[in-house]
Amino acid sequence: MLNINTFTFNRLHNAVNGPNMGIKWTDSSRLTYLDFADDLSPLAETRDILQEMTTNLETEAEKVGLTVSAEKTKVMQISGGGAPNPITVGLQNVDDVERFT
Repeated sequence: MLNINTFTFNRLHNAVNGPNMGIKWTDSSRLTYLDFADDLSPLAETRDILQEMTTNLETEAEKVGLTVSAEKTKVMQISGGGAPNPITVGLQNVDDVERFT
């Protein structure tokens, strides 16, 4: 189990925050991620933005000696259609799922 200290958490938090990142929460704010224990779940309105957030998260995690696991990472798309662009961690595509269990 991973215990993320405040400094590390702030670095990872900053990696998934930006003006176009996240989903609209209120008229003046965006919700960019949810965290559950040692999991961080970025939220995005498009797959391109989600990929940008994932890449930023990987970059910041590496700076503090952490890695993002492609095997443990899953993507769930709530709305939209068409063939989705795969989200990658490193050079590996992550799985799309219809629900989290």
